[in-house]
Amino acid sequence: MHCRFCSYDALMRCLVLGHSGTAGFGLDSPTRSWPALLEHLLKDSVAQDWAVSSVALFPVGARAIEYAVTRVQQVQPELVVLSLNAYPCVVPVVSASVRHRFGSWAERRYLALEGGMETRAGEGRGSWPAIEKAGRRWARRLLGTRTMASVAEVGSAYSEILRRLAHLEGIQVVVPAEALFGANVRLRVPNLEQRVRAMHGLVRPTAADHRFLWCDATGWLVPDGGGAFWHDDDVHLSIRGNARYAEMLMASLATRLP
Repeated sequence: MHCRFCSYDALMRCLVLGHSGTAGFGLDSPTRSWPALLEHLLKDSVAQDWAVSSVALFPVGARAIEYAVTRVQQVQPELVVLSLNAYPCVVPVVSASVRHRFGSWAERRYLALEGGMETRAGEGRGSWPAIEKAGRRWARRLLGTRTMASVAEVGSAYSEILRRLAHLEGIQVVVPAEALFGANVRLRVPNLEQRVRAMHGLVRPTAADHRFLWCDATGWLVPDGGGAFWHDDDVHLSIRGNARYAEMLMASLATRLP
């Protein structure tokens, strides 16, 4: 396969197929997200100008697969980072339970209410942060929780995206297996690591078949003592966690870049 990394006469593009975290959720600026930091590291490490962009992907179903491939075809990047997001199939949420019990309209209403509470809590309005936490606890008790998708659904979607990307000319593909979330989430979901590893296990053989670069973030964001790498929700990365993640990807790419 021809590698456009060998050309130095044009802007090099990297597209991250990511999620809310790659958009900088919980950070004071999207410039602190790991895709933005990766752009700076690439510019510093390679005698070439780079542009790194990110799109959010909900990794379930045929529409997600088509969306991912279409975005890659539109951007025509030299490098694609398919960030494996286990959240939809690992972390149970109230909204998925609401959809299952009452339908999509009720789920949208619940999410709107939840979003309003998060906004007030984030603005630090008096006792709103405590009220938001209490509201979440009661919602989990009254309405229940469930994952938004199964491990098989998420693993299948990511595997098919990789198979489709393998047919495109002139791109490198990196597959970061994301870390296992912060301490509170791991405590709340006892089988979390088993489910995350199962999803990774469904995707990794496809990555290997096409010789795509696989890198595991768990060793870089060590669960024990790694609280500083996580945002307060223990789902999204903190400023320090985003910086560490960008370093991991740059180190993993070192053997693939000219």
